Amino acid sequence: MCYYVKSKVNIKALRERFSAEFDGQPEQLPEYETISGFAHPMLPVIDCEEPGKIHLMEWGLVPHWVKDEHTASEMRNLTLNARSETLFEKPSFRSILTHRCLILVNGFYEWQTHATQKAKTPYYIHLKSQELFAMGGLYDEWVNTTTGEITKGFSIITVEANPLMAIIHNTKRRMPLILPANTEKDWLQKGMNEGEIKNLITQYPEDDMVAEELQGQKNNHPEQTGRLF
Repeated sequence: MCYYVKSKVNIKALRERFSAEFDGQPEQLPEYETISGFAHPMLPVIDCEEPGKIHLMEWGLVPHWVKDEHTASEMRNLTLNARSETLFEKPSFRSILTHRCLILVNGFYEWQTHATQKAKTPYYIHLKSQELFAMGGLYDEWVNTTTGEITKGFSIITVEANPLMAIIHNTKRRMPLILPANTEKDWLQKGMNEGEIKNLITQYPEDDMVAEELQGQKNNHPEQTGRLF
């Protein structure tokens, strides 16, 4: 799955890489060397409603049909990831047909399980070819009927692991949907049907990925010490 990412970017770099302007023009963005989805951070996202703009959006999708705050709080933790194989079956992810987005990151973290050890080896994974890339996701908008507050939250889509990620994430063998740069705009196109969306959900090639082995782990925050692969 994908529960930890690195999001340490500046507005200028995002503009240049994704040819989009930042909504609201904030002075600076929150920077995370390592951030857990369970903290529900606000990350830079481009959605299909305004593909020329970058927004900050909360990690953790709350379906629009949720009626109360308690259920919304529970749903945020259950929708950090969305399995590609069941996207079109789960009620929580029905927005995939109309509400797709790009989650803009530097990289993500995953842990390798050892058969003879209780400890797990953490890795930081990123792309060789570029500093920033986009994970494919979906989002929804929820209205808190008590306060009237409107919240947009996203979920990162996961796919079956490629050979590199199968070695690292060797229990569940999953990885985030990473969109090649030349399909990012396609992912945001409106009016696509289920088949067209599924055609864009593929494994990213391992040859363009780098996995850095990390040593030490404090409160689930990896610390970098070296590189493998």
